[in-house]
Amino acid sequence: MRKKYNILIVPGGSTIAQEIYYSLRDCKDINLFSINTNVPSHAPFIFKECSTMAPFSNLKKAITDINNACKKYRIDYIMPCNDIVLYHLSLLKNKLKSKLLISPHETVVTCRFKNITYDIFKNISPKIYSSGETLEYPCFIKPNIGSGGKDSYILKNKSDYDFYKNILGDNYVILEYLPGKEYTIDCFSDRDKGLLFCHGRQRTRISAGVAVNSISAAKIKQQGFRKIAKLINNKLVFHGAWFFQLKEDKNGNLKLLEVASRIGASTTFNRVTGINFPLLTIYEAERIPIKITTNQFKLEMDKCFVAKYRSNLKYKNVYIDLDDTLIYEDKVNPRVMAFIYQCINQDKCIYLITKHQPEHPRKILTKFFIDPFIFDDIICLEMDDVKARYIDESDSILIDDSFSERYPAHINNIPTFDLSMLEVLMDERV
Repeated sequence: MRKKYNILIVPGGSTIAQEIYYSLRDCKDINLFSINTNVPSHAPFIFKECSTMAPFSNLKKAITDINNACKKYRIDYIMPCNDIVLYHLSLLKNKLKSKLLISPHETVVTCRFKNITYDIFKNISPKIYSSGETLEYPCFIKPNIGSGGKDSYILKNKSDYDFYKNILGDNYVILEYLPGKEYTIDCFSDRDKGLLFCHGRQRTRISAGVAVNSISAAKIKQQGFRKIAKLINNKLVFHGAWFFQLKEDKNGNLKLLEVASRIGASTTFNRVTGINFPLLTIYEAERIPIKITTNQFKLEMDKCFVAKYRSNLKYKNVYIDLDDTLIYEDKVNPRVMAFIYQCINQDKCIYLITKHQPEHPRKILTKFFIDPFIFDDIICLEMDDVKARYIDESDSILIDDSFSERYPAHINNIPTFDLSMLEVLMDERV
């Protein structure tokens, strides 16, 4: 039997943690756990096991909390999910009770500090203004230590420079303004075999530093991306997933914005073609032989907010309507079927309740390739009957498109749901 790996995601509430969650939640070899500072976050909505830790401003306590979680969950690997955590854990790697999924410390430091990155890669970096040098406006100011475009600004004149310099203090670099298209190039490297994968996507819409709309870059661009990726990989040592960002100057030349020795928040773009960066990074650390294949198709990705829910609703019995609920517009409603199988996994009782003659529901289910035996019972009523009369009030809910059916159940204190409310019942936590 193959080993299952227990992975601790730090911090569990970040957008990168969400990408790792979606990458690994269905992997048979992986158990996922998370730890996060004691502030409201998305982590409890997707991870069943969530621990809390002190912020890194209290470094000693933070490491103790992480080590306690490692012991509690028997963690094999810690996977950092943002640049601050990555840097601090890299510094304190020897004090951790579990292995760290991370590139060598020298690589982490280079990627963390923009001035070091730009100095090493002078030939592909934008022009950097030295202290006291006359600025050519517009130009760009960004933190020397930072990521995701946070606290980065266009300087249109000296007033802008004076204003934003005061905000950033001593933590900034000023570089030429790059007006062209922006790209993220997701990469994967093996410590012995070098660069194994490189693919770039154009960042066509950005929100809070994350590419929320991306499209496949042209094939001729990919050749240029790979050339730069090899240059970076030859100077820095990477273990697993990493990425870099490029932007075109006014003449269309590609300039390096940053390199990051971690998984990106939008690597789902390449994941859906076959590159599971978190899983491959685990395999790289285990020295498991890796083969990479991808489906070749043109792709566009767009992200938006998706709601997850927690509630104190408890129920054991589920009553589901047939027409316009399970079967909608002469098709099986896949969201209802997903919920039914979730209920089966949770050992809940499922009843199909319908106003059909007894022989009809089974014929309809068979027509749509639904096994009638997934239901504990099929309850058939007369047209003038009321479904609420047949629902055990104890620990039961009703899912029905009809308000006239839901209302009698509601006044009998039975929670009721139509299709627009179904998502509150879904539990995707692993």
